[in-house]
Amino acid sequence: MPSKVNGSKKLKSPAKAARPVKPAAKKAKPEVKSAKSVKPAAKPVAAKAAVKEAPKSAAAKGKEAVKAKDAKLKDVKAKDAAKVKEPKPPKEPTKRKRKGAGVIRLKAYWGVFNQGLKRVAVFEYAERKNADKKAADLSVSSKQPHFVQLVKEIIRDAE
Repeated sequence: MPSKVNGSKKLKSPAKAARPVKPAAKKAKPEVKSAKSVKPAAKPVAAKAAVKEAPKSAAAKGKEAVKAKDAKLKDVKAKDAAKVKEPKPPKEPTKRKRKGAGVIRLKAYWGVFNQGLKRVAVFEYAERKNADKKAADLSVSSKQPHFVQLVKEIIRDAE
């Protein structure tokens, strides 16, 4: 049952013989152009006047709104400028009088503290030995450790 089609090939079945033989070259795909790259054809001048404008994009509307606001601001500034007659002479800067904070000094003390960082006793700086004795006595009597730490307090003298 083999039959020849176009005298070149032998086909096994008669159904395949009915099909035309395709050429070996591949078909080129048609180019698809995006909407941005396609340029519209030029319209006559008379036709442009008759055609309604397409709705504007949000960006175009925003730009127009900014231009309108700028125009309003210019009008307001022009009105304000017309109201002003003569500029006032600048005032001389006034000198501010500030109260002196006085001399701020620090005085050192020895503080005896418990575990909760609560100050239990205060001694003059020269009395460190007394502060240590007090901390040792409180540690033994209350069964909680006490310690000695340097404390600085602010002394203000008004001048």
